[in-house]
Amino acid sequence: LWEIGGGSTHADLLDVPLTEATVKNVTVVIVVDLSNPKDVFPCVTFWMDRIRTTLREVETQLRAKPATAKVMDLLRERARKNFAEDHPNLSGPAKDLMNLLPINVVIIANKADAFSDKEPKTKKDMSRALRTLAHTNGASLVYSSTKDESPAAMGNLRKMLNQHLFKEAPVETRATNHNATDFLVVPVGKDFFKDIEQPDWTPSGKQPAPTTPLDQWRMAAEDW
Repeated sequence: LWEIGGGSTHADLLDVPLTEATVKNVTVVIVVDLSNPKDVFPCVTFWMDRIRTTLREVETQLRAKPATAKVMDLLRERARKNFAEDHPNLSGPAKDLMNLLPINVVIIANKADAFSDKEPKTKKDMSRALRTLAHTNGASLVYSSTKDESPAAMGNLRKMLNQHLFKEAPVETRATNHNATDFLVVPVGKDFFKDIEQPDWTPSGKQPAPTTPLDQWRMAAEDW
């Protein structure tokens, strides 16, 4: 179990736990702070990009050896199996929007209690933006709080981590209601673009029109 403190300044440390020796069983957890909404989207996208950079290096090393040349292909197939065979976003035009990571990734949106008093639209937008990030990358999403006493505040997180760390039963709970004190939890493969919807936002000034749901949320997040 590795913790990379210091945020993006220590991003290179990801190369230590994520290697050709660990790639088949590793789980990367990205933790964001909902009490600082403007930092959430850039933080998740930064670490997603950093994970991909490291994975490209790992894949180069694996393909150089006949015994491990197909490891990444098998991991991509495993990632695909997290989704139902007939999942609508893995075929047709939506397929081009999906870029599944071949390893397990969990996004934890912490301090949900500090975010609970935000305007309903802000909470809705945050949840849909994070769901888009998780869905397109093949990651799981869970909200958490150490200050809220409700069972879901940390219970969903524990179940999610136990699934990956101790091979316990997969989390089947799917909660996407951003209102009240609900804690979102969306396991990988359990979301859909039609449920997430697009942001209620239009480019201003000379901003170029976004071309994908992820780009739409990236530009909308700049106004939070």
